[in-house]
Amino acid sequence: MTATETTLLHAAHAVDADTVTDDGWILIDGDTIRAVGSGPQAPAADRSVDLGDATLVPGFIDLHGHGGAHGAYDNSADEIHAALAMHRRHGTTRTVLSLVANTIDTLARSLDTIRAVMAEDPLVLGAHLEGPFLSAYNHGAHEPGFLLDPSREHVNALLAAGSGVLRQVTIAPELDGALEAVRHIAANGVIAAVGHTAATADVAAAAFEAGATILTHAFHAMPGIHHRQPGPIMAAVADEGSPRRPASPSSATSEGSIPNCPLIRTSAPRRVSGSRHASTGSRTARSRNSSGYFLRAPMTLIIPLSESVHQTRGGTALGVGRSSAVDRG
Repeated sequence: MTATETTLLHAAHAVDADTVTDDGWILIDGDTIRAVGSGPQAPAADRSVDLGDATLVPGFIDLHGHGGAHGAYDNSADEIHAALAMHRRHGTTRTVLSLVANTIDTLARSLDTIRAVMAEDPLVLGAHLEGPFLSAYNHGAHEPGFLLDPSREHVNALLAAGSGVLRQVTIAPELDGALEAVRHIAANGVIAAVGHTAATADVAAAAFEAGATILTHAFHAMPGIHHRQPGPIMAAVADEGSPRRPASPSSATSEGSIPNCPLIRTSAPRRVSGSRHASTGSRTARSRNSSGYFLRAPMTLIIPLSESVHQTRGGTALGVGRSSAVDRG
């Protein structure tokens, strides 16, 4: 495809931020999506591709994966490229590369490798340090011997090593110095996330107030939801920073009850999201009730679809099928 050639993709179904459309089409001009629509009145193009009964979805944006194709993002550039190729065959078009807990020197070397990969591959968005600032009580697959408290020295060392590369740091907010670390990480333009934690709802809420905006793989490696101990999940759902917070309360009170919260929201509030995939192909309309809640509680919270679509419409972020990832955390 040349920079001036237009291509019209036509499929039985197309998914966008608002709905699933039948008889959908997408007009691509070079590497840019120029128009989307449905029905027989599609624009002319240099070539047309009929995808039959396929479903067109915006490309998956993988915010949390550790590798694939027998390789890990912690290792060599060759392993990273092999893993990315595998995921892209299944619809992932943008990727944040997650690293497991390790020594600061080892993490710095991995960040240097990712920096080199990013220089030649603009679809790699950066790196996520899932460790080392995790709870020893909820470390999951992370090696406990590599876990550290988030001291200013440790945080500054990793921020410096990740300059221009680091996009997210997961942190257990109950650790010594964690809330100050959250503020410092966010102030340096890096997303702070709550995860691998034993935190109470109050401690998690303090982390969100300090600037954390993501709940790393919600429900996994953290306390669950209990009527007396709502935990970090409900702290994320109840976060006051969201302009989209529902009028009917879904907050956890200091006593631990959850008033008028029948189900978990289909998407996290705008300020706090808990997602492993920002998959714009995730559609749940058939499972919602009139209030916008799941009829069955989901196992993860997902980033609002409109934000993901906005990121993918500017390029060739098209995916057909489902993305998978190796989550070692």
